[in-house]
Amino acid sequence: RGGAQALADALRAYLEYLGGTVVTGVTVTDARDLPPARVTLVDSSPTVLLRILGDRAPARYRDTLEGYRYGTGIQKFDYALSGPMPWQDPRVARAATVHIGGYAPDIAAAEAAAQTRLHPRPYVLAAQHTLFDPSRAPAGRHTFWAYAHVPNGSDHDAQAQIEGQIDRFAPGWRDLILARTRTTATQLQAFSPVFHGGDVNGGRGDLPGLLARPVLTPTPYRTPVKGVYLCSSATPPGGGIHGMAGHHAALAALQDEFRLKVDG
Repeated sequence: RGGAQALADALRAYLEYLGGTVVTGVTVTDARDLPPARVTLVDSSPTVLLRILGDRAPARYRDTLEGYRYGTGIQKFDYALSGPMPWQDPRVARAATVHIGGYAPDIAAAEAAAQTRLHPRPYVLAAQHTLFDPSRAPAGRHTFWAYAHVPNGSDHDAQAQIEGQIDRFAPGWRDLILARTRTTATQLQAFSPVFHGGDVNGGRGDLPGLLARPVLTPTPYRTPVKGVYLCSSATPPGGGIHGMAGHHAALAALQDEFRLKVDG
């Protein structure tokens, strides 16, 4: 309740309770931007990690990071609505998150096409949180957001395709739109370099992308530079709201740098 910021606030409060400090408003482009530390965990893209490691990393590791295969980007729309979404199937109104794609072959075709172009009927992920948290909008109003995969780094306007796909399952919903904001893949990367080319999953989700994430090794969280670890979605198990990449990176750091054996 209150939006995703409530999660960040809770995590920060607990860290500060344990004696930690959160510093914001600092751009980190190389190791000189970081204070001295026994352990550094990088929660960003392999491209950012490469800049931070610099010449301290072996050439082979740097080459692997330079050739890392990122996944599709996304284009996202945020909407202010005058009422709830008019889904044809009222059961959809019981879900905070909605996947809009049609039949399985339709979804597969849309996702395959997204590597190089936007499909006419893209696979859309949407969220309608005000049905369950009215505090996110004025009384009687609603929020709605939706995104679809686009080629990495694409700025092509996907509004017609995304809104048209939603209209198949909620006809007339566009009449409720009070305002919309579009975020392209490159704008998402500008917001945070962890989203390289607008990729919110930290790399491709195909078999090679899952096995070598970002390198093929039993513990990909470790880097060749002592005390530096990668803990972003570019490490197993990849993107998603689970925190397991950071969990496993922390276990590796505790074992390597502090000689603490913690059950995972």
